[in-house]
Amino acid sequence: LQPGDEILTTDHEYGACDYTWEFVCKKTGAAYVHQPIPLPVRSEDEIIE
Repeated sequence: LQPGDEILTTDHEYGACDYTWEFVCKKTGAAYVHQPIPLPVRSEDEIIE
């Protein structure tokens, strides 16, 4: 990873992984992006841009 890269996860990320991504992104300059996905998901259109 390097500056300008992005890690994209959802708000359902496991806590330990969440902390790891934050740590790695701070060290490398990459961005850590959380995308909320409300539950229940009723269709693909709700989560696809």
